[in-house]
Amino acid sequence: MLSRRGLLAMAGAAPLVWSLSEGGSASAAVAPPADLGVQLWMVRQSMAQDFPGTLKALADLGVRKVELAGAPDLSGAELRAAFDAAGLACVSGHLPILQMTDAELDHRLAYAREIGMTTVAAPMPGFAGLLEIAPADRFAALLAHPLTADDWRWNADRLNQIGEKARSAGVAIAYHNHNVEFADVGGQAAMDLLLERVDPAQAHFQFDVGNAVLGGADPFDLLARHPGRFRSAHLKDWRAPLQPTTRLASPASAAFGQGVIDWASWRRASAEAGIAISFIERENMPVGEEVAAAGQALQYFTTLQGQRA
Repeated sequence: MLSRRGLLAMAGAAPLVWSLSEGGSASAAVAPPADLGVQLWMVRQSMAQDFPGTLKALADLGVRKVELAGAPDLSGAELRAAFDAAGLACVSGHLPILQMTDAELDHRLAYAREIGMTTVAAPMPGFAGLLEIAPADRFAALLAHPLTADDWRWNADRLNQIGEKARSAGVAIAYHNHNVEFADVGGQAAMDLLLERVDPAQAHFQFDVGNAVLGGADPFDLLARHPGRFRSAHLKDWRAPLQPTTRLASPASAAFGQGVIDWASWRRASAEAGIAISFIERENMPVGEEVAAAGQALQYFTTLQGQRA
């Protein structure tokens, strides 16, 4: 069992309350908390098989807000129409903005606005020389490039530049952490370097709780040390025992209430910190279990909210 300052623990198993529709799919018994949405990356295999059907299944669970990642390669207008038809609002999206030139960025910001996003989050860092590489080869080049303190400073400065540009397009910019940001670079964690160097007026941060724990960080301490810097979050959990690492990794995920994170404490802390929206993102699920996993997560947090009331 993972313990960080007594706050990370095997989460207490709240009763699972969800129902099955006549067709056997998960359906919401009660509306989930209004600040919860779903990161579409967790249902990417389902979307590849049936995009509109997957969106409808999420809406049937009570989901009203989603974050884009892993969706079919459609135009912004086509995606907006699909979300509208399902009764979903795509309020945020993961786009590799730190791996884009200014011209590429302008195009993607217009795409984000067409879909209706108010926030675009950078899901991965970049480095200066990456923008000179052909777009199709950039991700592989990033994985092969050990990031230095200077690289992280470049990322912070680039976020400031992008934030200023995006504001004129009516889009807020965020940075989403994985676990690699908690590696030591020159005597401090890369995440701390980013938080110190990024101008809060230009960009904010999206707190991936599970990734922080995977990186060996105490998410409660990080939240307390940087008030006001995190406006959204990703919620995921891991099976015990968990071996923290700052190497990019994605271990076996756990159902909420059966992993290593104390979610009742996190929900209280995040509400007090002003995190406005949190996206469910359970990883590494078989395609046939993706939507059901979203339903389990939403009902778990609905139950937690009822226990706090």
